[in-house]
Amino acid sequence: MCGLAILSYKNPSVRTFNGSELVYDISGVRRPSRKLTIEGNSPTTEITKRYSSNCHQNMDSSAYYPAAMPEMRGTNSKKHIKCGVNDKSSDRLYPLPEHISPFISPMKNQLLHIIKSKATKSPGLPKMSQLKLAILDDYQNISPPHFAHLASRISISHFPETLDPRDETQRALLIERLKPFDAILAMRERTPFSKETLSALPNLKLLLTTGTRNLALDVEYCASREIPVAGTAGRPAGIHSTVQHTWALILGLARHVARDDAAIKRGEWQGSLGMTLVGKTLGLLGLGKLGSQVGRIAVLAFDMKVTAWSANLTQEKADEQAAALGLPAGTFRVVKEKAKFFREADVVSLHNVLSERSRGIVGAAELGVMKSTAILVNTSRGPLVDERALLETLNAGRIRGAALDVFEPEPLPKDSLWRTTAWGRDGRSEVLLSPHTGYADEQIHGWYDEAAENLVRWLEGEELKTRLN
Repeated sequence: MCGLAILSYKNPSVRTFNGSELVYDISGVRRPSRKLTIEGNSPTTEITKRYSSNCHQNMDSSAYYPAAMPEMRGTNSKKHIKCGVNDKSSDRLYPLPEHISPFISPMKNQLLHIIKSKATKSPGLPKMSQLKLAILDDYQNISPPHFAHLASRISISHFPETLDPRDETQRALLIERLKPFDAILAMRERTPFSKETLSALPNLKLLLTTGTRNLALDVEYCASREIPVAGTAGRPAGIHSTVQHTWALILGLARHVARDDAAIKRGEWQGSLGMTLVGKTLGLLGLGKLGSQVGRIAVLAFDMKVTAWSANLTQEKADEQAAALGLPAGTFRVVKEKAKFFREADVVSLHNVLSERSRGIVGAAELGVMKSTAILVNTSRGPLVDERALLETLNAGRIRGAALDVFEPEPLPKDSLWRTTAWGRDGRSEVLLSPHTGYADEQIHGWYDEAAENLVRWLEGEELKTRLN
C-alpha cells in the first residue's frame, strides 16, 4: 500500500511514485526522497525530509527552502525544515522563511507518513502554482531583462498601463488585476497604494518600490499586515537626474527650444527672442538637497542671484546648505515674506515635498504677483500648484510661461487642457511639458537590479535592503 498527502502550501502536491522513489513537488523543483514526514503542532510546524543521499545535495539552492543556512537547534515560534540522512549527526534544522511559513497550515494531532513502498504508481497531480510578481508602470519596458533570471522561480507579469485607484472604476480594475499576486513592484508614486486598496489584495505578501521613499504607499498598514515594504538606494547623493532635468526645462523654456524646433520643421525660421538668465533672480521654493543643487548651478554657471522661501526656512539653514556645496554664506538669500519672494523672482522653481500643508502652496495669490516676464518650473509634484489658477494665469498670458514635469493626475488624460490648448498663441503664455521624467534616466536599470535582488532575498528568507517599514 502507499500513502498520499496534499499539504496546504497553495496547492503543493505529491507528484508521482516511480519505483521505490517518491518524486514530489513543493516549489516547482522536482526532488527525490525515500521518506517524507510532516508533523504539525501549533504554533510550530516541522517538516522532516529524509533523503537517500545528503540533504545538501538534494536540496536545490534556488528553492524556497534555503539549503545553506546556519545550523540551529531547538524550536521556537518560527516554522522550520529539518533535513538530513540516517546518520543522526547530520541532522540539521533550518529556519523556514516567514513569508513562506504561513502557507504551511498547522495540523494539530496529525502525523503523516509517506513510506518507501513497492512499485505502485500514482497518477500525477497538478503542479503547484508559482509565486506571482506584478511589475507596474514600466512605461519604457526596461524591467524584463533584470528579472529574466527569476523566470524559473516565480511567475512575472508586466502591467505598463497605469490605473489610478483614486478613480472608482480604475480602482476596481486595479484590484481585479492584482488580486492573484503575492508580490508587487511599484515604480515610484505612479500607482498609489492606500489602505483601502491594499486591504482588497488578500494574497499580497511583499511590496517593492523604487527609490528611498514612496509617500503613495501606506507602509503603516502594510506593517500591520506584516507585509514588508522595501525600496532601492539608487545612486550616491550629489548626482541627481531631477537637478539636470530642472535645468533642461528652465533653459528649454527660456530659449524657446521646443517651439523653435517645431517652427524649423514647419519650414519657418527665427520668430522670437530668448530670455537672458545672467544677473536674473532664481527663486527656490524649498531649499533641500535638490533645490540647493539647482541654486548652485544658477550661481556658478549663470551668475544668477538666488533667493529661497519655505515655511520654516532660516538664513542659518540656507547658509549651511551653501557651505555643504562649497559656497559662501549668503549665496542663498532667504526671503521671509512669501509674496515678496514671488514678486522678486524671474524664475520660480519648486522643490517642496508634497504634504497636506504644502498642497496648493502656489495659488492664485502667488501667481498674481509674479512678474509678467517670469517663468514657473515644477519638477517636484503637481498638486503643489493650484492647477485651475495656473491654467487661468497662462491662458491670460499674465506670466512668460511655465515648464512642468509633474501633473495631477498622471498620466495626463488625453483630453487634458495641458495637451489640447494651443499654448504660446493668441496671447497665451508659453508652456513646456515633459511626462514626469525628472528622475527617469539610466539609474532606473540600477533600481530594477536592486528590486530583483530584494526579491531573491525575500524568497530565501534574508533581510531586505532599503526596508521602508
